[in-house]
Amino acid sequence: MFQPICKVKVAGYSLAGIGTLSGTLASRCSAVPDTPAQPSIVSSSSTHITIGWTAPTATELHNALHQGTKVQFDDGASGPFTSVMLTDTLQVEYTKTGVSAGQTYRFRIQTVSETGESGTSTVLSAVAASVPDAPVVSIVSTSDTALVYSAQLLGSTGGTPITGWNIYASDDGITYPTTPTATEAAAFTSYSLDCTNFGGVNRGQQYFWVKMTAVSSAGEGATSSAVKSRCSAAPGTPAIPSLTASTATSITISFDTNGLSGAYLTGFKVYTDDGNNGPWSIDTITDTTQRTFTKCAP
Repeated sequence: MFQPICKVKVAGYSLAGIGTLSGTLASRCSAVPDTPAQPSIVSSSSTHITIGWTAPTATELHNALHQGTKVQFDDGASGPFTSVMLTDTLQVEYTKTGVSAGQTYRFRIQTVSETGESGTSTVLSAVAASVPDAPVVSIVSTSDTALVYSAQLLGSTGGTPITGWNIYASDDGITYPTTPTATEAAAFTSYSLDCTNFGGVNRGQQYFWVKMTAVSSAGEGATSSAVKSRCSAAPGTPAIPSLTASTATSITISFDTNGLSGAYLTGFKVYTDDGNNGPWSIDTITDTTQRTFTKCAP
């Protein structure tokens, strides 16, 4: 329910009598609107910043008629604020264009009603840039005690430099922490995950899933795809293969594994030369049950 409207007229008087009444001033008997909360960032890029806010309630307007929102912003260099009056009372977003990429702009708002303007909200600082794209995560090395990862940002930084990296590790590939497992500086080259003390548990020779994000002044970027790896050392060096059979045109050898550090066997690589101390050629065996290999003469 709206507060009542007070109407006022004024007339002068003297010993000669009362003068003519003025025109009527109608005013709502209400306080000015409450100070709005700080606006929030809806989206940003190197060419625009969009902010948003919540429409005032009747209580916040003190039951006066809402007449719009005043948006104030600076020039991206901590200069004076410029004001824009928005008279559409349903409008709850404003987009500033013509921004300079990487610059930080300040925004604040006021609620306007028929009784006046509210105080100004606290200032929102927003960078004219979008968040970084998702990085590509790679495994550098593995052992029974640690997994070492690297990351590359092959996509866009969003228009402002990368300031750091967030790492999220999981022991089941489903549940990831809401806060980063670790953080790295912008110039990091690798991250080492300690498998022997993951949440207080020794998970050596177990699987881990790792995701990463790049961070800039615009915020945390998109999350990478998860990289799955077992925290195990590379297979042990096998013994010298045994000669099983030979003919004028072929040689057959036998071989076996020599410790897998808890990892699954995925195959063998067999290296052979040309019989004249020439370069080595590589044959890959993907049948994990195979333990012999025959090389035929060219």
